[in-house]
Amino acid sequence: LKRFDLFSCKISNDGCRTISRLSSLEHLEICGGGVSAAGCQSLSLLQRLKVLNLSQNDRITNRGAGYLAMLTNLKSLNLSNTSVTSSMLRHLVGLKNLRTLTCYGCKPMIGPRMEWFKIRLPQLRCLRVDSVPPEEGTVLEIPGMHDYNLSWD
Repeated sequence: LKRFDLFSCKISNDGCRTISRLSSLEHLEICGGGVSAAGCQSLSLLQRLKVLNLSQNDRITNRGAGYLAMLTNLKSLNLSNTSVTSSMLRHLVGLKNLRTLTCYGCKPMIGPRMEWFKIRLPQLRCLRVDSVPPEEGTVLEIPGMHDYNLSWD
């Protein structure tokens, strides 16, 4: 099994522990569940993951995001509508393959300048955060980076 989509299935930390045994997973979506730091810790065992969507799990905090930093093959991470803040970015500096980071609906994502991302997350091509005041949010292309291509192998 390489792809597993559990949108709105209300997966708990126990469910994440079970899912963590699916070592061949490359794409995982667990949206709208009860995942917290303990669930993120379990998911950090999925070393082949390239895409992880944990949106709408409001129990995920910066501590949980810290566990996700062990997923060094991640190319796309969605933490929208969780309880992470811009402080969680320091946990993600080990994700050298990360190309897309989505954090719509999170607490204010104010902090590092684009230069911070260029240095610490060199493959990042797209950062999606809420904008103020437009309600739609914004997509920022990282300046000075080539190939705004979000399709992966």
